[in-house]
Order: sequence, then C-alpha cells, then structure tokens
Amino acid sequence: MIGGGTYEAAIPNPAMASALSGRPADCPSSYTPRLNVSVPQALQDALCPWLKDAEKALGERVSWDHRAKEEALRDFFSLVRWCRSVHLQT
Repeated sequence: MIGGGTYEAAIPNPAMASALSGRPADCPSSYTPRLNVSVPQALQDALCPWLKDAEKALGERVSWDHRAKEEALRDFFSLVRWCRSVHLQT
C-alpha cells in the first residue's frame, strides 16, 4: 500500500458509507451514459461543418482510384463523428 495513511483504508461499514455519500446504497446512478442520448444531426453538423465535404472528397478519390484505400483517414473521420457526439453530450 502506498503511503499507508488513514484515508487509504476501506470504509468500515455501510452506515458510514451512506453518511459520507449522502445517498442510500440503493440509489440509482445520477448520470446518463454517453451515446445513449441521440444528438440531432443539425447540431453535429454545426460542430464540424468540414467533415461532410472531406468524406465526400475521400469517396470521390477512392472511386476514381481503387488503390486509394485511406483506412487511417476513414478511421479519423469516424473518430471525429464519435467525438463530436460525445462533446455535445458532456
């Protein structure tokens, strides 16, 4: 155990845990998990307006040249889509 101080020990009993938290033990969580609430597309488009044009340009480049896979760029676009949704939910 690092430090070995008083605050690193387990809480001794359920009554103490309840007193410290201010909530009963069977209290449901007070937050909504991310990505369970849908974000309107208009809000997402307002956050990253360049994304749709960039994905369209990538699609045209891939259709023009079959060797242009650009998997990393597709993954990046998918990450941006996910991050903007999460950003609007936090």
